[in-house]
Amino acid sequence: MFTQPFFTGGAQPRWGKGETAYWLPLLALYTGARPEELVQLVLADIREDTTSGRWLLDLQARSLHPEKGAQRLKTDKKGSGGRIIPVPLPLLSLNFLAYVRYLKEQGSEALFPLLRVRNKFGRLYSSFGEKWCRHLYDEGILVEGTGRQPMREFRHTWTTAARASGIPKDARDYIQGHKSSGNANDDYGDRRPLGLLIDQYQPAIDILKLVKPWQPPE
Repeated sequence: MFTQPFFTGGAQPRWGKGETAYWLPLLALYTGARPEELVQLVLADIREDTTSGRWLLDLQARSLHPEKGAQRLKTDKKGSGGRIIPVPLPLLSLNFLAYVRYLKEQGSEALFPLLRVRNKFGRLYSSFGEKWCRHLYDEGILVEGTGRQPMREFRHTWTTAARASGIPKDARDYIQGHKSSGNANDDYGDRRPLGLLIDQYQPAIDILKLVKPWQPPE
């Protein structure tokens, strides 16, 4: 998947909704977040911590998206799922902040400004997901009709690799926006320090040896 030309220095595909085909799979791989949680991010959700200097992803769904309106979390009814996590270091190496600056220079508010609401549930991901799946099928990366969910599966991949990386369950739950299912004390106090353990995460393959750092479109 990550040897496709648009990850290795080639032009972004016409179906890729701008830079979405490059950045969305990488964000999903390194954060384990749900696809809709990622595509509804706005640039204001990406900010620098004034104390540590670390760049953060705010996945609390408290912003307004210019196309979608109010952000939503799958776990809203349970009052859980909101979290703030550091931007994974490999994404910084791939020029994620340069992408954010580029969008600001273009006058964009959304992290993925070409996505549009496409279904009755008011979700943005559908406007990209269908074309993403079709590309993977056409390239023989996945076999059509097997019930695979190419973007959602990054969430399962993250869980497996995070466990192998030694990230404890309470931190995995927090980073992925799961309601804690362990000890009753797990929900006490500020859970944000758990997000720092994302730095321990190592995917099964060395993405930085495959994917070239992002460059602004010419």
